[in-house]
Amino acid sequence: VEEKNGRRIFLDEGPTIGFHRPGQWQTVLPIHECHLYDEQTDMLVADVRRFMEQTNLPVYNPKTQKGFFRSLLLRRGIHTGEQMICFVVNARKKDLEPLFQPFLRAFGGRPRLASLLLMENVGQNDKPENPKIHVLTGKQTIQDRLFDLTFDISPQSFFQTNTFAAEKLYKAISDVAELSQSDTVLDLYCGMGTIGQYLARFCKHVVGVESHPSAIDDALKSAGRNKISNISYYKGKAEQVMLQQLKAGGKYSFSTIIVDPPRPGLHADARQAVIDHGPEKVVYVSCNTATFARDLGEFLKAGYELRTVQPVDLFPHTAHIETVALLQKK
Repeated sequence: VEEKNGRRIFLDEGPTIGFHRPGQWQTVLPIHECHLYDEQTDMLVADVRRFMEQTNLPVYNPKTQKGFFRSLLLRRGIHTGEQMICFVVNARKKDLEPLFQPFLRAFGGRPRLASLLLMENVGQNDKPENPKIHVLTGKQTIQDRLFDLTFDISPQSFFQTNTFAAEKLYKAISDVAELSQSDTVLDLYCGMGTIGQYLARFCKHVVGVESHPSAIDDALKSAGRNKISNISYYKGKAEQVMLQQLKAGGKYSFSTIIVDPPRPGLHADARQAVIDHGPEKVVYVSCNTATFARDLGEFLKAGYELRTVQPVDLFPHTAHIETVALLQKK
């Protein structure tokens, strides 16, 4: 399952809980034990499985577009122990709360279950952009820490799944960037702002750009909680913000640009906008070496040279690797 912002477990007819087989998005492989997440998450899955066995609610069938349960999103704060269960369902609010009363009675009082949510998804898109979210118990976010920073994490916001390795990743970014108090830094595809808020202590100012509304909301809350005053955020697609509010020759002159795009890599317009700004350094954080290689070729043509490449094993026991690369202007 290609998810960077939390562990997502899909439900299919049967019912069963598991993951999609590669390339087979209509079916689900039942999973009763997974070594990629911790024992606490295994316990949450077992709780949900028991709840499903006690109900006669059908799971969603994407072919017929009928059924109730669509997917399940679980989060756990490694440092705080806070847990989130978010059911994604094909139903409206008025139909929901009575159906989940048995689950609330059985599991709602658990001290570490900080967030029990229902997310409406009655459309065909498996990932609605602004779904309605209802809190059954607790709050709409959980908290976790990176270094000395505390972050609010909502169900759809991006937060690295491997918290301990994420700190090593961010340290690698800081090491290659070699920031000073005179630097203004652009954090492109910033998610909920974790990289920029860590780097803010090393530089003059950080500007974050992110398209997902809930991630920006989380970033603003966390920046306030962490008392970071030298950071600001722009909401919108990277390519649009870079060509409008943050176009070259405008308000900011970025000495360093951090890019951390999703697997498809940099949008062509965003990549060109980064080149047009002409920063001394570009730190490229990649989760897909193929699209990184494609983008790297364009930066090399534009007069940058590849100085360092540092892999970080953020996803042990998988074929995936995170890469931190420093591109410096010739």
